[in-house]
Amino acid sequence: MVTTVMKRIFILAIGLLMTVFSAVNCSYQIEDVDFSVSLSQDNVYAPGEEIVFNLHGNPDYVTFWSGESGCRYEYAGTVDEEGNANFGIPVKSMNARETTFSYTYTMSGVYDVVFEAKNSSFGHEKVATIRLQIEIK
Repeated sequence: MVTTVMKRIFILAIGLLMTVFSAVNCSYQIEDVDFSVSLSQDNVYAPGEEIVFNLHGNPDYVTFWSGESGCRYEYAGTVDEEGNANFGIPVKSMNARETTFSYTYTMSGVYDVVFEAKNSSFGHEKVATIRLQIEIK
């Protein structure tokens, strides 16, 4: 009687281990990022004028980097030469379907704008980076 119960427990344990190992070895397929950005007019704007970015595609996440101090893509997550921590602005998360994003610059200058789009799942990700140059004068 004891050996029959022990055999069943052993077989169940082996089956459970095989299931766990096969799940760990699964490869996650992440779709390539299909994303683009367009503007409703030229790349030249006046200070205080609202800029509308048209978003095309449907990535899981989109982050906006304005190019202003504290929001520069090349210093993402670090401190720039002026001592400012640099963070992007979340535009879209997985459960939102955004088609436009608006932003307003208050200072004149030329700004390197970056949109970073990601598809991700279980620690894997694919990224697309869109760069635009905006002039405020």
